[in-house]
Order: sequence, then structure tokens, then C-alpha cells
Amino acid sequence: MRPGKDIQALDDIYEMIWQDTEKAMDMALKAYKKYNTPRLNYPFAKIQTLIFILHQVVTKVPKQTIDPIRLKKYFQKNGYDSDAALILLWTIRSLVAKRRHDEAIQYDQEYEEKYAAAAGAIHQAERILTTGQYRLMRDLNKANQVEQALQAENLLRAHPEQTAYYRITLSSVLQFKAEALSHTGDIASAQRAINEAVQLVDTPGTSPYHSFVCHYFKGNVAAIAGKNEDALQSYLLLAEKYGGNAFYDRLLMYVYIQIFKMLNEQWAKATAANKPALVAGQKKYLALAQSLLHTQARPYIIHYLHLTEARLKRVLGEYDSAISLLAKSLRHFDSIQYTNHVIDIYEEAYLNYRDRAEKTQLPRHYHKAMHTLVKVNNLHHKYNQAQGKEKMEALINKYELQQKELNEKLLHQKMDAMNKEMQMTALNLQEKVMVLDELKGYVTSLKKKGKETNELIRTISRKIDSVIITEQDKSTLQQKISAAGSDFMSILSDRYPDLSMLEIRMCTLLKTGMTNKELSKIYGQSEKSYEQHRYRIKKKMGLGRDEKLVRVLNKLTAPKD
Repeated sequence: MRPGKDIQALDDIYEMIWQDTEKAMDMALKAYKKYNTPRLNYPFAKIQTLIFILHQVVTKVPKQTIDPIRLKKYFQKNGYDSDAALILLWTIRSLVAKRRHDEAIQYDQEYEEKYAAAAGAIHQAERILTTGQYRLMRDLNKANQVEQALQAENLLRAHPEQTAYYRITLSSVLQFKAEALSHTGDIASAQRAINEAVQLVDTPGTSPYHSFVCHYFKGNVAAIAGKNEDALQSYLLLAEKYGGNAFYDRLLMYVYIQIFKMLNEQWAKATAANKPALVAGQKKYLALAQSLLHTQARPYIIHYLHLTEARLKRVLGEYDSAISLLAKSLRHFDSIQYTNHVIDIYEEAYLNYRDRAEKTQLPRHYHKAMHTLVKVNNLHHKYNQAQGKEKMEALINKYELQQKELNEKLLHQKMDAMNKEMQMTALNLQEKVMVLDELKGYVTSLKKKGKETNELIRTISRKIDSVIITEQDKSTLQQKISAAGSDFMSILSDRYPDLSMLEIRMCTLLKTGMTNKELSKIYGQSEKSYEQHRYRIKKKMGLGRDEKLVRVLNKLTAPKD
């Protein structure tokens, strides 16, 4: 049973996720208590789905244990396809986030087979984003990530909606696009993308939670672009506006880490007088971040905090502690192939050894610093090599695509011009045929009336002189047909191999639009012979009785892909 009133209330919770995520979480937890039963039924399965989605959106683990695979099987068994597709889509997202890629691929194949064909643009875009979003720090192929973002963006723009869910999804795609573009060095495009993303979520009826996420990404894009003051201001505003609200703790932890990083970079360039305040600020925001670790004690964030703490230890001169923390982080990020973080760790290790060497003046510390710097340079070289190769491949692909489009455009223009010229030539010949028909009428009249006046004869003579169809006329038309038809004849031959060369040339002639009667007068064959030509050609081309041969020939301008 699907009680209409109850299910509508659950559907309202789903809409509320995108309008007011915090309120949706409260509503979902209350509904869970209401519909909780020992045996799984539709309302209970649906509310569990909503809590599972909320968990993926805010990564705030509810006390309830949700088994998404069990829910998927229940929905499939009972014919609730839309619910099955939804829980499967978010299951894939959850598995990718946990780096269980083999399982994610398995379920993605199931989604492709059963539900992809009926999926709307938003779910298609989310599916594309799922594979790209969590690879941002691990994958060197930023150009590929930009392509993924563009694919998702084009899908959404082709199917616009006025819902909060649509705005948030498009904003998420643009955030991903902006960060990927920043890593490729296209800062101007990244800025345009992030500005539009902010505009989409800073509107009435859109959840403040998603606005928070977007502004956080805006700070990231500014930081990557080297606009550290702009980035710091973005992070500080978020900390001031949302600090103390437990619902935003997970996001605030990332904000505090970013503020720490900005202050740490300022400390390296600060005067001696300003350094104590910057140290105090670093301690403050690191402590705030560590206090929120319980909200998501995942290995990634634990080791990123180790890297963050190592930076503070270096500032405080606690070099051994810093190296110990960096070693822990390196093992983790190297194992999951987060290339950017591996480079960050080696760069921090170099600064640690360098500062220590300058303080102790010991050769072994200088040696360590130089050895680490070589490692950093090698990593950057490898990274830049991969980036350069990607950019070159992207440029080559872009050039080849543009060249293909240009060639096709030129071919179409050439064929259009020649078709127009052929039509004009054929029209002139048709006019001559019409005049000859008129002359035939004069001659018939003469025969009937017995008139042979000089004036009438002179009129007929002038008419004949003006429209005499010479072999040169025929040759001119045939040459133009052959010139324009060279590509056309090749296409026709490839697509319809049963046609003889005579029939292919006849198709080129028929393509001018001349009638059987007009052709018979110009070339001397009977109208019936041309009708037979048309019949045989249509039969070999597999055309139906009602299909117009000339119309089909005129559409035949490019080979099938």
C-alpha cells in the first residue's frame, strides 16, 4: 500500500532537502520514528531512502543504520522503479566517496541497464558528476574533468527547470567545473563559472546549506588563482555566519582548515612583529577544526589534519613532530593516489628541513632539505608533464574537430553553389524547351490555316535562333553535373553499391529537378525510358512507392557516420 497522504508528506521532505536541508533532516528523523516497523513496507523504505540521501548530502551520520541494497531490492521486487533508481543512484555516489570503485562500477552498470534510459537530465548530470567529483584531488587529468563538467552542464541547460533541485545541481556542476578549470590555469573561465554557481544558490527558496557549499568553493577557486586575501575573506565570512551551528560543523571544519592554511602562508612572509598574532590565529583555527573531527572521522580528513598540524609544528620549531605527522599523511595519500596532497606533503617536508637547517647550520639537515627539494621538483615535473600532455591532446582534438567541421562546411557550400548553378543551367534549357513547344504550336497553326506569310516565318525563325539547343548546351550541363556530382556520386556509390555507373550518372541528372518530358526533349530519349530509369533506381535504393526520388537524392549530401 502507498497511502497517498503519507507518501505526499515524504515527497515534501525530499523537496525540502533542496529548499531547507536542516529542516528536512529534522522532518526526516521524526518521520523515521513514525513509520518505523519491524517489517519493511513502502513508507518505511521511502523514509530510509530520504535519510540515506541526506547522509550523502550533509555527511551527517544519523543514528539509524540504513541498508541501501536492501531498499533497492525491496523497491525492485514491488515494482517501485523510480524509487529503486533513486536509491541506486545515491548508493553509487556513496560507494565512490568511500573509494569502493569496483562495487560502484557494478551498480552503475545495473543503473545503466535498468534505469538510465528513463532518467531525467538532473539524475544524468548527477551520475556524471559522481565519477568526476571525487577524483579531483587524485586524478591529474583536469582537462577530462572539465569535459565531464561540460557534459553535465549541457544536459542541464538543454532541460531547464524552475526547481531548487535543478538550481543546486547546476550550481554543483559549475562548482566542479570552476575548480577543475582553476587547476588547468583557465582562471577567467573558472571565475565566470563560480560566479554563476553562486547566483544560482543565493536565491529565495534554495537551501542555505547549499549556498554555504558554493561559497566555500568560491574561496577555493580564489585560493588556486593566488588571490589569497579574497579567499581568506570568503572563509572568514562563512566562519562568522555559521560558526556555532552544529548542522554546519562538517563544512565548518573545512573552512577552519582553509583559514589556517591562509594564515600559515601569511606567517612565512610576515614581519617579526606580526608573526605572534598569526601563530595565535593558526592555533585557534586548527583547534576548532580538530574539535569537529568527530563529525566525520574518515581517514582522508584525519590525515589532512595531520598535514595541517605539521605546518603549525614547523612554525613552532617542533621539527621532529612535524616530520612524524607528515610521514603518516604521506602513507595514506600515496596509497590512495591523491597526487596533489602528496606534492603538498613533500613541499612541507622541504620547508621543515630547510628551516631546521637554517636554525642548526648542520650539513645533514641541509642534505635532507636538498634531497627533499629534488623530490618536490621531480613530482612537479611529472605533474606538469602529464598536464602538458593533456593540454596538447586537448588542443589537437579541438583542432581536428574544428578542421572536420570546416571541411564539412566548405563541402556543403561547394555543393550548394554547384547545385544552384546546375539549377540555373537546367532552367535555361527548360525555358528553351517551352519556347520550342510554342513554336510547335505556330507550325501546327500554319498547317491548319495554310499561311506562309513572311512575317510569321521571320517570327518563328527568331524564336528558333534564340532557343536552339546545341550539343554545347548539353555538354555544358553535363560538365556542371559531373563537377558538382563528384562527391555526390561517391556518396551514392558507397551507400547504394547495387547502382550501376549509368544509373549513378542518371541520379546526378535527376537531382537537377528536370522532368521526364524535359529530359527527353534535351537528350532525345523517350519519356518512358526516363520513367523506367527512375523505377529501377528507386527499386535498387529500396525506396517505397510514395517516396520521391529527387527529394531523397537532394538529402543525400553527407555520408552516414
